[in-house]
Amino acid sequence: MGPDHAALIRLDSAVHPSTVKRAADLIRRHLDPADLGEPVETIARRYLRNIRIDGLTTLRNHDPRGWPAETYVEGLEHLTAAQAAGRGIILWVAPMIFSALATKRALHKAGIPLHHLSTSTHGSSSRSRVGIRYISSIRVKAENRYLAERVVIPESGAMHQPLRRLSFLLGEGAVVSVRLGSMGAQPQVVPFLKGHIRVATGAPSLALRTNAVLLPVVTTRTAPTAFTIRIGVPLRTDVLGSAVERRAAIVEALARQLEPFARRWPDQVCWHHGLFHPRTKQPGPAALLVDDP
Repeated sequence: MGPDHAALIRLDSAVHPSTVKRAADLIRRHLDPADLGEPVETIARRYLRNIRIDGLTTLRNHDPRGWPAETYVEGLEHLTAAQAAGRGIILWVAPMIFSALATKRALHKAGIPLHHLSTSTHGSSSRSRVGIRYISSIRVKAENRYLAERVVIPESGAMHQPLRRLSFLLGEGAVVSVRLGSMGAQPQVVPFLKGHIRVATGAPSLALRTNAVLLPVVTTRTAPTAFTIRIGVPLRTDVLGSAVERRAAIVEALARQLEPFARRWPDQVCWHHGLFHPRTKQPGPAALLVDDP
């Protein structure tokens, strides 16, 4: 454990109890405390700490001495099989706290040119020009060294140009990554653990349109400076039915693949990103045409 991480642990006592309670409530909505093996509040503290560590690793990545982290990729055979078949590949990246930077670095290290779909505000909770210029740019610059290309959704949210570019890339057999998000024109809501997950269906729609292979990706921090990227089995896009039914089947299959990871690493799931909802309350309609938060 490096000194930066140790400092964050010492600062845990400064986290307000109400913040821990809110985080614990988020986790408790979806997981049974009896199945976790430790108090939910303990997991919530780790969850809040992981969010801060993620920000710290992004800053550390700007250090000229480099980011001293090890990344490992599991399931690479699913990607290479799709490449051998001459098909484009969409990596559908699960909402895990450490996925943004570690996933890109690991695939770059594995020699895979990656084209990532991103919003203009990626890395910042603010949509202001100040947020984009001074906050978003910190994360974007850290990630860009590991990307072949960043395909950016404009501030207007218009998807025509990004989709045209992604369709071309997939037709050329390229690897495209899309972060799993909740805001889209036709979101699909499916059961997830004790609640629901609301998923934008832009990635499966793109896969259906381009005959690309759709691969779920889950990234976890397995040691203080080690990250494992797991590429799951392809999500079937050849199911029968209407386009709506096919998208629903894809999202349901995705949810089943993600559930074991959420149970194993509840402190690394982005419970705060608005994808997850209690079963007693169905999420409302979507407002934006955005897949990537």
